[in-house]
Amino acid sequence: MDLSRIKALIDVMSASALSELSMTHEGWTLTLKRDGAVAEPQPTASLPTPQPVATPTALPPVSATQAAKQVPAAAAPLFNAPLFGVLHWQASPDEPTFIKVGDQVKAGQTICVIEAMKVFNTISADRDGVVEALLAESGTEVDVGHPLIRFK
Repeated sequence: MDLSRIKALIDVMSASALSELSMTHEGWTLTLKRDGAVAEPQPTASLPTPQPVATPTALPPVSATQAAKQVPAAAAPLFNAPLFGVLHWQASPDEPTFIKVGDQVKAGQTICVIEAMKVFNTISADRDGVVEALLAESGTEVDVGHPLIRFK
């Protein structure tokens, strides 16, 4: 059993309410258990005290349309991968994609599939919104937290 498969199983378990997960493959058995204990915070080195930063006293006036244009795309709401695996924007190669740019998405709607350990996990939207951009290509490997969709 290789490290990427173990990581995928850990990601699947962390994204669910499972308290125990066991898998046997090619003579290896891996068992993951969640004991529910909260880890004690580790002591950290003291950080330097932040220094105040000078701010400008006056800024030029900006119209509402100019302000909307100045908001960076990165500030838009993102949907991130909930687990590690291979991203698929469609259920199978001969079917249409679940979503495309410009689509109105409802919370709970299937937006993609992430394949982890030969298991196809259906991923649903966590919010309503309009798809502004798809940030990963179908067939690519994504990690937990990798941005997949930017909403308007």
